[in-house]
Amino acid sequence: MSDTAVLLLVLGILLAVVAVIAAIGGFIFWYHGRPSPEPTLTAGAQGPAAQIPTQQISVVHSSLPWLALGRYAVRGTLWVRPEGFAYTRFVRGPKHHPYENVSFVEPHPSRATALTIHLTSGWGIVVLTGTPQARHLALTELSRWCRVGPR
Repeated sequence: MSDTAVLLLVLGILLAVVAVIAAIGGFIFWYHGRPSPEPTLTAGAQGPAAQIPTQQISVVHSSLPWLALGRYAVRGTLWVRPEGFAYTRFVRGPKHHPYENVSFVEPHPSRATALTIHLTSGWGIVVLTGTPQARHLALTELSRWCRVGPR
C-alpha cells in the first residue's frame, strides 16, 4: 500500500469517528432540548391522581441524593395516586410503592425541578421534573399522603 493510500485511509477513519461523535452529540442535544409534556391531574373515585413527566428518575441511597445528578438522564413518568406512587425508568417498567414505604419527601433546596422521595428502607427516589410547576404539583399531591419537608 502506498503512503498516499494509508494517509487517505487514516483520514477516512478519523472523519468517520468525528461524524459518529457529532451525531451522538446532536442526538443528545435534540433529546434534552425537547420541551417536557405538561403534567396532568385527573379526578378519581378515591381522590386525584397526578401524572408527572420527568427528565430523570434515579434510585440512590437516601443519604446521598446528589449522586443521582451524575447518572444517566432518561425521561420517565411519576404517578401519584391515592393507593401509592409509581414511576417508570428506562427499560425497567413501572415500580409501585405504597405510602407506608415513604418516610418523607424532600424538595431539593438548590434545584427548582428536583425532589427526593425517602423510603423507610434507606433508599430514595430522586425525581428531576421538566419544570418547577411540575415539581410543585408533585409535592402538592404527595403532601396529601406523606410528610413533605427537610429531615
